[in-house]
Amino acid sequence: MGNKILKKKNILLLLLVEILIILWAGSSWERNKLDVCYSGEDLVHEAGIYSLDLMGGGLYIDSTFGTAENFASTPGVDLARGTYQVVIEYEAEENGQTYSASSDNPGYWVVMGKKNVALDADRNIESFSIWMNRETNGYRIKINYNGSGYLLIKSIRIVQTNAYFGMHILFGLFALLLINVWYIANKKNFIKELSHKNKIVAASIFLCAFIASVPLLSCYLFSGHDLPFHLLRIEGIKDALRSGQFPVRIQPDWFQGYGYASSIFYGDIFLYIPAIIRLFGFPLQTVYKIYVVFINFATCTITYYCFKSMLRSEYAALIGSMLYVLSPYRLGNIYIRGAVGEYTAMAFFPLILAGLYLIMTDNEANREIRKGRLFLVFGFSGVLQSHIISCEMTGFFTLLVCILCIKRVFKRGRWKALVSGAAAVFVLNLLFLIPFISYTLQGNAAAVLRQKLKTFAPA
Repeated sequence: MGNKILKKKNILLLLLVEILIILWAGSSWERNKLDVCYSGEDLVHEAGIYSLDLMGGGLYIDSTFGTAENFASTPGVDLARGTYQVVIEYEAEENGQTYSASSDNPGYWVVMGKKNVALDADRNIESFSIWMNRETNGYRIKINYNGSGYLLIKSIRIVQTNAYFGMHILFGLFALLLINVWYIANKKNFIKELSHKNKIVAASIFLCAFIASVPLLSCYLFSGHDLPFHLLRIEGIKDALRSGQFPVRIQPDWFQGYGYASSIFYGDIFLYIPAIIRLFGFPLQTVYKIYVVFINFATCTITYYCFKSMLRSEYAALIGSMLYVLSPYRLGNIYIRGAVGEYTAMAFFPLILAGLYLIMTDNEANREIRKGRLFLVFGFSGVLQSHIISCEMTGFFTLLVCILCIKRVFKRGRWKALVSGAAAVFVLNLLFLIPFISYTLQGNAAAVLRQKLKTFAPA
């Protein structure tokens, strides 16, 4: 009787917590959203003139006025916590004009990425999103004129969006998932049945992933060598998904809206994770941090499982996993080089190593060979979808291992496991391989043809 009452209380408590989470998520919906639009007449300006007759009207300046660093500015507007869309409508004769964001209490959340941003002369609208994680007074958009050509500012609009609501919804769903998983695991006595050793291993994996992610606790991103390109990839996938493109092949907004087929030459299946989270309204910086944490945790977990399969020791596997995840080269890939493809591929290297080990070692069980083949399939698929160069390197490594162990390869059907595994990798990744091979061959053929035409062309 007492157990039934306790179970009912636990269920009621669970429902209460879930209701509170739902209410918390719903409370972020803004009904009376801020929407201010400043026409050229409303802008504070140090130079130039306002005209209704020029190109639809606006605040106008040209070279006769000279350079004006703070040519025009919106009046200061107070922004509450939330997400906003800023739209600048303009006409520019030449490139080189810029805009910046500022406020009465300037901080990284205001100026980061929004200082002297170029206005493209080939376009007439500049739009960007901002996430204010605190109240900000006197938010302004300032326009800078470099003294070349003419510049007409038609309007600057600041609109509050409900992307903040989308963030709360995603947070709420994740919290509900964790609570329900914990409740089911507790009800099935899964946690109680875990051995002391397994609890230590689980805690150590979380600790290792946390230590590897400590640099992400800062309020900004460390500028990696390749990071801007990979951030553009995430943003491009998000834009493509929003436009209805799936699977994503072309980033639609690259190169002034002409698009670029980056996804044909770079496997980006794992970048769908941050791109989808981005669709909920999270800032690009935040979704990238979430992705790095996810990769750190996945690398630690996969490496532990692979080492355990080889070493048959939980503690040895744990130490090996921690050494691998916290290795200077891997952390350098994340925080210095910003090599997203390479550090993602590194999560799957242990699968390839363990797969070859299980296939090549003298074990009597065919089950181990089948397990090794499965490791190879998932390992090579993960590397291929992350980083082509890493896939080539691991492919050569696998070939070298097979040559060195040539006698073992042809014993007990090991060659069948290797060949069938390679075939499975090829079939599973056809969605990426077919366009990649097709465009690569066509591009090389076109380059060769152009070279031959130049060779035979008359002088």
